[in-house]
Amino acid sequence: AASASTDYQKVSQLMLTDIYTVRPDDPIALVAELMQWERARYVPVEDDQGRLVGLVSLRGVMRYLSRSSVAGSAIPSGVPSADQSAPVSTIMRTQLVTVSPDMPTREAVALMRKHRIGALPVVQGDHIVAMLTEEEFLGLASKMLNELGSQIDEAPVDG
Repeated sequence: AASASTDYQKVSQLMLTDIYTVRPDDPIALVAELMQWERARYVPVEDDQGRLVGLVSLRGVMRYLSRSSVAGSAIPSGVPSADQSAPVSTIMRTQLVTVSPDMPTREAVALMRKHRIGALPVVQGDHIVAMLTEEEFLGLASKMLNELGSQIDEAPVDG
């Protein structure tokens, strides 16, 4: 049986291909709802040709919405402020660190640490094909720890 450490040597073996994207001119309210429905902390932004042009983080959305709610604190909850109709392009990051599906997982981890980012869009050409986030690495880490634990349990003990 192959171990978890050899099963996930490439980004393609860990990445999430079931991704939702938004357009730069979609309202911030839409991306906020999408994040809530899909429990996504990062949403890629594509242009009309399907090219990756940006990335929106949950932190960026929260920062933006908290700023706008302080400015318009008289707005009752549940009523969207005008700010939420602002386009995603106002808060998306455009300086992106991306990886290819065949990049070694180890290199992807190193990139995330170096740039202090929680997500890497996985691209082929200009097009996003998947996302790789901290959560996939946490899942892998726990799988490897479990395997390590079972190997230790199975090791013969000198009585």
